[in-house]
Amino acid sequence: MPPYDEATQALIDVAQNARDQFEEAEKSLKEMEESIRSLEKEISFDFGPLGEFAYLYGQCYELTNNEYIYRLCLFNRVSQKPKHGGSETNLGTWGSWAGPEDQKFSVMKYEHGTGCWQGPNRSTTVSV
Repeated sequence: MPPYDEATQALIDVAQNARDQFEEAEKSLKEMEESIRSLEKEISFDFGPLGEFAYLYGQCYELTNNEYIYRLCLFNRVSQKPKHGGSETNLGTWGSWAGPEDQKFSVMKYEHGTGCWQGPNRSTTVSV
C-alpha cells in the first residue's frame, strides 16, 4: 500500500495513539475491578472474633504421602493430585467454620468438591 500524505498519516497516528491510551486505560480498569472483587471476597470471610485467622488467608500447605500430594489453600480450596502423574481432584472449596458452638473456630469445612463415582461430592474437614 502506498504511503499516506502527511495530513492523513498525522490523523492515523493520532487515532492509533488514542487507541493505545484507551487499551491501557481499559486494562488498568479491569485490574482495578479484579482487585476490588478480591478485597470484597477477603473481607467477607469470618477470620475469628479478633481476626486472628486473617494471616492465613491465601496461605497454602502441602502434604505428600506414598500416593498423593494434598494441597490446602486456606479459605479457598483443598485438592489431591496423584504423586506420579494424573489430574488434580477438587476435595472441596471453603464453606464455613464448623466447630462446636463453644469452639466454632476449631474446625474448617470445605464443601462441593468433585463428585465421587456414583457417590456424593467430596468434602474436607480440617481440624485446627
